Amino acid sequence: MFQDGPIYRQLVAERGDVLAQVRSEAERVSRDLQRVMPPVKASAHAAAAEAPAGLPAR
Repeated sequence: MFQDGPIYRQLVAERGDVLAQVRSEAERVSRDLQRVMPPVKASAHAAAAEAPAGLPAR
């Protein structure tokens, strides 16, 4: 999207590709979290039991 604009190219030349750096760091953090806290597969029944009263289960 923005990568095609001359302003974006100039900023990348001056400051580095901050968007790529942020994306890379977010992917690293996501991998670390999945390693430390693997996703939990809950059944629909268990998810409904955990929902607060009066609120629909997700």
